[in-house]
Amino acid sequence: MVSLQKTLISVGELNSVLSAIFFSYSLIQIQNIADTWTTATLARVSVSFPPAECHPDKNLKRCTE
Repeated sequence: MVSLQKTLISVGELNSVLSAIFFSYSLIQIQNIADTWTTATLARVSVSFPPAECHPDKNLKRCTE
């Protein structure tokens, strides 16, 4: 009975470790997806707007002529 309890504890600990590893891996994957999405969005936005150095609102940035 004692050895069975020890085995169950070991399995429980292993399960906890695996859960922690899986959770960390999931967070890394989510971060990678977020980074990819942000980069793609920023690329699209930068195409949509004129360059900052020649912004229509001259108060934001002086237009270099």
